[in-house]
Amino acid sequence: MALKDRVRILILSRYKSIRAFCVAAGIPYMTFVSALDKGLETSSVGVIRKASIALGVDMETLTDEQALINLGIYAPDEIADEPQMLKNLEKKWLMDSIEKADDSKIDKLKRLWEIVDDEEQSRD
Repeated sequence: MALKDRVRILILSRYKSIRAFCVAAGIPYMTFVSALDKGLETSSVGVIRKASIALGVDMETLTDEQALINLGIYAPDEIADEPQMLKNLEKKWLMDSIEKADDSKIDKLKRLWEIVDDEEQSRD
């Protein structure tokens, strides 16, 4: 999977669309799409800076494929072959959701995670 595909997955995990991301980041849509297609590592510092701020990652992470992998940005086919990788992504999603949630949602998310753990233990 190419770096640009991992960046797209990261964006779509946090925004409804690439266009919505561009609006939030203050980057013209065509400028960003062009930069993504040509390679973010070769685009202007301003575009990378705005994108990294909107995504909550540092500029180096946005231009480094291994750093994105370390953040849990995987392709669907990479996940399908690795059940543990999927579990790690679920935990990351849960922790991110808990940070953003109010108290009632936190209780629901904790219960959801307990169910996931119970199902996993029953499979073993």
